[in-house]
Amino acid sequence: MKTALIILLGNRDIQIHESKYNDLKAKYAQFLSHNEKEGYYVVDKYGAAQHKKSFFEISELFWQDYDYLINFFEFPLWQKTIDSIDNEINKIFISTSNQNPPNKQDCAYFAYILKKYLESKKFDVEIKFSESNPTDFESMFNFYSELFNSIEKDFDKLIISNTGGTPQMRTASHFAGLFRFYDYIAISASDNSSPMKTFQQQETLILYNIVEKMLNTFDYEGINNLPIQNDEIKNLSNYAIARIALNHCYALKFIEDNIAFENENKDFYQNLKDEINYNFGIRDLERETFLSANIKFKQKSYGDYLWRLFTIHENMSIPIIEQALKTRIDKKMLKNKPDYTEWNEVLHKYPELIEYLKSKKIGKSELNWTVPNRIVFSYVSKWIFKKGLLVPHKYFNDIFSCLENLKDLRNDIAHNYEGIGLNNIEECLPKKITLEFFNEMLGEYIGIKWNSIDTYNRINKKILDLLK
Repeated sequence: MKTALIILLGNRDIQIHESKYNDLKAKYAQFLSHNEKEGYYVVDKYGAAQHKKSFFEISELFWQDYDYLINFFEFPLWQKTIDSIDNEINKIFISTSNQNPPNKQDCAYFAYILKKYLESKKFDVEIKFSESNPTDFESMFNFYSELFNSIEKDFDKLIISNTGGTPQMRTASHFAGLFRFYDYIAISASDNSSPMKTFQQQETLILYNIVEKMLNTFDYEGINNLPIQNDEIKNLSNYAIARIALNHCYALKFIEDNIAFENENKDFYQNLKDEINYNFGIRDLERETFLSANIKFKQKSYGDYLWRLFTIHENMSIPIIEQALKTRIDKKMLKNKPDYTEWNEVLHKYPELIEYLKSKKIGKSELNWTVPNRIVFSYVSKWIFKKGLLVPHKYFNDIFSCLENLKDLRNDIAHNYEGIGLNNIEECLPKKITLEFFNEMLGEYIGIKWNSIDTYNRINKKILDLLK
């Protein structure tokens, strides 16, 4: 793995230990200030004016006499940085300001000193100067964005040591590397303490808040587009997407991948698998479709919500027929064209039902009862209720009536490319029935309370737990 280290350089990157200070020539010692707590001397960039030289000019003097001063120089922040890195460093990039004309606090000559020192230690080193004002956040953000883009093409891993530089430089380097999965190292400039790798925690916190808001609307597609490297989260999102789309075979693939992790979450994933890993009957499909409609409603995707309602509408008579006529209406029966032999075999067991169906018309045309479809199923269920073979659910007729009223709206979506809103749906319902009550009736009929979406709430909680 090729690794690049990027160092943000500041005035404290080169220091002289107090044990060596008394041996230093006065021409250099006069520019230094002492920090007793640290035990080091550094260039006093703020008090330098009393010597009529700026920090930039003093650092130039130091660079000019490098061969003498290297015996006094120490690089404690560099040492702490390299000690904290496990990777082999293939190249080091030193970043600091070098404005045109030079600013009195530019660290260009310190960059030359550190480069020469590191090269003596057999490192491959390159300096990357910024000519912009290092206190201008926008300029620094653009500089580090371009710098990281140019470097990451040639390296597998980037490590940013951003103790030095101005506060704006450090902040800009953070924002420019946001969600790029770099490693950030910060050494305390006051006590040379151990590295504080807080940036990943900051990234995680930002990502957590974004994901939490997305999960409020079950936006699993959006989560997949975020820079999340956790495969369990990706698989959970894809499972939810596939299940909402009623693609259970595809959903199983992703849950199997998570079960394969063999971690403490295995029972959780096994339960998600068991919920869809069997031969669904029509009632099961109604439940799944209703859950999916619930999600689409919360996402304000009212066209998709309505499409799912009509999937239920097309099939809601089937469980009644299956129970009353003691048969199973499966995909094979519905696709058995052109004669639909199995369907007609069922009907011929009930001559009275056939006579009833023969008496029905669609407009001026006779009902083609030999073809199994929603209209024929509807008449069969009415006959079943009429004969007392089953008692309809208390909301069956109201739900069926509401869905019949919504047919034109569905056709507008399907054929006229029209969008719909809540008001369009509400206008199509009977006056005595609100949309909220309709959803509640449908939920009670199917056996799941409206807004009871425990499966997806459990998925959401698990995703957030995995992000912590």
